[in-house]
Amino acid sequence: MTSFLNRYTVNESRPLDQATLHILSVVNRLAGDLELPTSLWAQPLVTLLLFHVFGIPVTRATADVDFAIAVDSWERFRGLRTALLASGHFDEGKIEHRIYLKAPSAREEIPVDLIPFGEVAQDDVIRWPPNREMIMTVAGFEDAIAVRSPGAGKC
Repeated sequence: MTSFLNRYTVNESRPLDQATLHILSVVNRLAGDLELPTSLWAQPLVTLLLFHVFGIPVTRATADVDFAIAVDSWERFRGLRTALLASGHFDEGKIEHRIYLKAPSAREEIPVDLIPFGEVAQDDVIRWPPNREMIMTVAGFEDAIAVRSPGAGKC
């Protein structure tokens, strides 16, 4: 996130809401502590870049905040998830990749999706343990991390 903000600046007249800013700060800090490259993904990235930086109005399709996380193992992914839950800022979700922000200022829980990629993926697809039945595509995630921070996409 910091390299993104070094290149582009959020306009003071269009600040991020405090809940989203809190999510970005905590995830970025804990992922950094674990030396895991992350990238904001999907709708939150579009909103941040188009509206908060360039002032182009957007209609937000979802309320969740999505992060792509470069990991070399499922254990490293679970380590980040565990650290986020232990921080006291998040509640556990019913599915492995989702946690929820605990924020007194938020009107409702904000879902935070943590999507691993890197060595846990095969052919741009991850298959969630333990039974590997839930499948997600992570095509383009390595490229997004590489653009954000050259050399960071490889686990």
